[in-house]
Amino acid sequence: MKVKSIKSIYLTKGELKDAVKMWLRAHGHSVLERHLKLNGCEFEWSHQDDGECLAVDMDGTFEENEE
Repeated sequence: MKVKSIKSIYLTKGELKDAVKMWLRAHGHSVLERHLKLNGCEFEWSHQDDGECLAVDMDGTFEENEE
């Protein structure tokens, strides 16, 4: 991670993935966290009805009832 000013923090793809995994673990989504740990992913901004969100598109298959 690089902090270049009080307004900007630069994360690598790996650092961002680690942050998402920590959030999943902290919020009780350990199965999904493990899936993300074992698979690749892509990040992109998504426009939703309630504003912009960072979308994490994970590789592999994940059954919703696994969580």
